[in-house]
Amino acid sequence: MSINHLTSRYPLVIRILHWLIVLMLIIQFMPLYINQKELTDFQRQFIGMPTHFSLGVTIGLFMLLRVLIRSFSTSPTLPADFPVVFKIVARLVQTLLYILIIIMPIIGLLMMNAGGYSLNWWGSFEIPKIIGQDQELRHTLKEVHEANAFLILGLIGLHILGSFYHYFIRKDQVLKSMWFN
Repeated sequence: MSINHLTSRYPLVIRILHWLIVLMLIIQFMPLYINQKELTDFQRQFIGMPTHFSLGVTIGLFMLLRVLIRSFSTSPTLPADFPVVFKIVARLVQTLLYILIIIMPIIGLLMMNAGGYSLNWWGSFEIPKIIGQDQELRHTLKEVHEANAFLILGLIGLHILGSFYHYFIRKDQVLKSMWFN
């Protein structure tokens, strides 16, 4: 099925998960750009680390669900005249985004454990510690977690540029395959 047909879209549940994950990632990365010292205690608690931890796990679970659903559903294909190298890059960016977004909360959880903490997910239940306290490992995991965040941001930037390329330059229907109207 060619993406050039207006009826060629991702299944609705995939589109909903896509945009929910986008929204949650925006919220997740907001504290990087906000001066935490200028916030009230309530604001700091809401957008601070407890929310960051719980939201990270939620994003990872939603992405896992998206991958699972996508593996059992059909997806639109890129236009037949789209250069093969671009198809490879698009698939690589998408696959890396899936992998990095799924492993990010695992790294964060391990980092918390190595720091001697467990995760209380949205105040509903505590995720048990997987590993014991180890400050050297915590430091290493923190570095990996932060590097992963920059990789994710870079890949998101490439993904957005690809969407703009399809919409503004090629003027094809690729962007519409993930939209609602």
